[in-house]
Amino acid sequence: MLSHTNTNKAYHIVHLNGFVHTTDHIALRDIARQLLITQDLEHVLIGSFADAFTYILNLLRSDDESTAIPPVIFVLEEFDLLAQHPKQSLLYTLFDIAQSQQTPIAVLGVTARIDVLDLLEKRVKSRFSHRQIYVHNMASVEEFVQIAREALCIDSSTVSEAFAQQFNKRIEDILTSSTVSQHIEDIFEFGKDVRMLLRAFTLAVSQISIDNPLLNASTVESQFALTNTSAKMKILSSISLLELCLIIAMRSLTQLDISKYNFEMVYDEYKTFMSRHMMA
Repeated sequence: MLSHTNTNKAYHIVHLNGFVHTTDHIALRDIARQLLITQDLEHVLIGSFADAFTYILNLLRSDDESTAIPPVIFVLEEFDLLAQHPKQSLLYTLFDIAQSQQTPIAVLGVTARIDVLDLLEKRVKSRFSHRQIYVHNMASVEEFVQIAREALCIDSSTVSEAFAQQFNKRIEDILTSSTVSQHIEDIFEFGKDVRMLLRAFTLAVSQISIDNPLLNASTVESQFALTNTSAKMKILSSISLLELCLIIAMRSLTQLDISKYNFEMVYDEYKTFMSRHMMA
């Protein structure tokens, strides 16, 4: 039932992400996959989530049913998105089993929202231990840059020392260039989002090849420029002035709690808008 790839490991770690596991059934399937359960679970998924989850945990036992289930650590990334699942069955089941102490599991939720507890239902909140650890953002731009440096630089364990030094020097030159430094500072001031910072280097890293083994500075700069431009702004930059005025007119109608409107209503609002601003 369980494929033991590492017999020395005394516990299991299961990673779930609110962006990926959008339903409880998707999460349940991935829990089984990460626990290396090879048994067909189709007949189990028909029942309740709690029964299916308990069944999966019981499969972790060895052939001797008297042996204890090995500890399982659940790391829930984007915890606030998982809290938006209907009935919150996933969170309720995890917290309930963790609180009962009959099965050795630990649940660690990670989120950027400080009001995430307000999203939990009463039954879920009652089983939550209310242990919260607040991790503060970086205090300076230098710490922010250091995260990118550690993510991009390589060591000489897998490549030659000469190439590692050459590669790391290119990284340092890019990070200290005026253009990239300004972009990094903008991201830091905007929200200190490490994912946004690293995402800006994704395209440049993906273009590294045998023929071009070093990071390209121009690609990094162009990617930063795209990152700083939102998708909505890209669309708005290509429309005409008249189209923009019509969008503003539709926005005015929605602010009046009018959710359904036709072109005549939008045009009337546009004329009202123009009559107010033509005199200005």
